[in-house]
Amino acid sequence: MKQINPLFISPLIFDKNNINARINSALINSLPEYYTPAILCGDISHYENRFEVLSVNYSLFDKVKIFFLARATHNRISYWPDFYYFYWYKKALNKAEKYLRTNQIDYIHSFSIPYTSHLVAYELKKKYNLPWIAQFYEPWGDNYYRMKSQKVIDFNNRWERNVAANADVIFHNSEIMCESWRERYGDNEKICEKIKYMPMTFEFKGYSDDGSSRDTRRKLHITHIGNFYGLRRALPFFLALNELIKEYPQIKERLNVTMVGDVLQEDVNYARSHNLLDIIDIVGRKSEEECVLYYRKSDLYLVIESEQQGPLFFPSKLIQYYYYNRPILGITTDQSVLFRELKTTGHKAFVPSDINGIKDYLKTALNNYESLLNYNKDAWKRFDSKTIIADYLINVNKIL
Repeated sequence: MKQINPLFISPLIFDKNNINARINSALINSLPEYYTPAILCGDISHYENRFEVLSVNYSLFDKVKIFFLARATHNRISYWPDFYYFYWYKKALNKAEKYLRTNQIDYIHSFSIPYTSHLVAYELKKKYNLPWIAQFYEPWGDNYYRMKSQKVIDFNNRWERNVAANADVIFHNSEIMCESWRERYGDNEKICEKIKYMPMTFEFKGYSDDGSSRDTRRKLHITHIGNFYGLRRALPFFLALNELIKEYPQIKERLNVTMVGDVLQEDVNYARSHNLLDIIDIVGRKSEEECVLYYRKSDLYLVIESEQQGPLFFPSKLIQYYYYNRPILGITTDQSVLFRELKTTGHKAFVPSDINGIKDYLKTALNNYESLLNYNKDAWKRFDSKTIIADYLINVNKIL
């Protein structure tokens, strides 16, 4: 079999504490033996012997300098297009060009986030005309979290269009993202033909659960895993929980909620003022390994996306929820990726303003849990690296 030498680009590939690194690594680890990848990355917190690693180190001083520069410019610098642009981009580009002068690369694959990975790949594409795959996990030009001024919007739209026009394959992690890009670039048939759906890639090991019924003699355990920040708030769930307790005060003896990750202080204040912290345990950030315990002991998973952040984000925690096979309660706009996912897989989603709907769902979970179990218990398999890699290799072969 002919040897194939890809160059994968992302500063996060070997950061064991980053979920995007885990997704990136799952795809690369699934490549057949005749692939010999080189990895253009940042700091390394773990290492795979199989790979040729081009590590671009940046110092604590680099990070501190950019942090204070961002604060001095009201954080705008962090959106052009991300922090890595300032302390990783040029070093990474130089290291890649040095490597390419003496080594054969058959194609480039850049991962985003961060978006700067695509800008490095774009420059290499221009200079060396190598086939290029650009993979997205989040929206770019229409990422509402990032668009702070018209100047920022213009810069990011220009960068996105450069990537769209020059990449040979563009992978998005949801059909809604693909539809959004086809609508935006509908006047360019060549771009639209390159846009393809490929799910986030996970390596699932050592656990399986059929989502069987719970022991009703113990409390119902609800778990949210992930951080709340900016526009993403826990408040809609807290409001519904408060209404449920006002209607049925005895519910407190039958319910426990665990929030793994950061919770906004204003939401904590609401929970405290309404005595919800009697049943809500906020445990802070945990490692992926530590989160396994929370996945396993939960009876119901909670996932929340803000109406204001836009509909195109795919919360990666959802894949883990699928794998550990419990009912999922989603709170999100009805136009979102999350809403469509939960509807398609047989779980339940409510818009943030539907406090009564959320409350009634929680009541059902407490009193008729079995009725929530009619969902697709194989949904996780769509994200399994063993399922995804075959289609990935077909797309690679088309551009070589």
